[in-house]
Amino acid sequence: MALSVFSVVVNKDVRVSDLSLDDLRRLYSGRIANWNQLPGGPDLPVRLVSRDAKSGTRGVLESRVLERNEISRTSDNCRAPKFTGDTVVRCELDSTGEVLKTVANTPGAIGYAELHSAEESARQGDLHLVALAHRKPSIRAVRERSYPFWEPEYAYTYTAPPANPPVGTQLCAQVVEDRLRDGGWSLVSADSADGAPVGFVTTTPPNPYEHIPHGRKARSGGPWDPPGRASPQGRHLTLTPPQALLTALYSVLLAPYSFFAALSVAVRALA
Repeated sequence: MALSVFSVVVNKDVRVSDLSLDDLRRLYSGRIANWNQLPGGPDLPVRLVSRDAKSGTRGVLESRVLERNEISRTSDNCRAPKFTGDTVVRCELDSTGEVLKTVANTPGAIGYAELHSAEESARQGDLHLVALAHRKPSIRAVRERSYPFWEPEYAYTYTAPPANPPVGTQLCAQVVEDRLRDGGWSLVSADSADGAPVGFVTTTPPNPYEHIPHGRKARSGGPWDPPGRASPQGRHLTLTPPQALLTALYSVLLAPYSFFAALSVAVRALA
């Protein structure tokens, strides 16, 4: 398990470095149309640069911070309303990169992104990160329960990979390793007191008939609650015929990816 931290970002012309949760909710509900409605804000229209409805980041913002859905899209170009009756500009984009680029190039724009990507963009000088309720985004702030814009991430494997797995079974270990190396480690922090990786933890779903939700949609009592209950390593499950059929179908669908991934690992090992 790991923690992903996100940040609100604004264009460089928006000289606001801190927002209360109430002010952020008023912005994203359309009740603030100009930044001068906030203390120290410039005379610029508010332009909400958001992600589309399929975005996990948007889902985290709505559930953990706004506690409601964002308002409807009102603009196609992120600069002007599509209809004269709309008082607030809100557009939707497909990726984190598009959001950050648009916020950087659009006066009055506000958006959100994962912390590492936001910090990288902020170094260019065209946007800056915004603290929420006087707390800057960081793993420490999340651990202290003082920063709300975060989400747990889970990676599941069927038992821990062996210490020296054959080439064809290295895919699982390679995926986890790739998540924690280079930029991935800047995005997440492993579930331990000192932030060090804890390795593989043997767990099982509370009910083998239940589907384990994808990481950002999963919910738990706290950021360090184990996803499921502990079980003996390598526990065997008896599958019903429908479950066996579904498992076989998954295997067929994933076979091409597994083949090419294993081939990549083999080439890397032989290089």
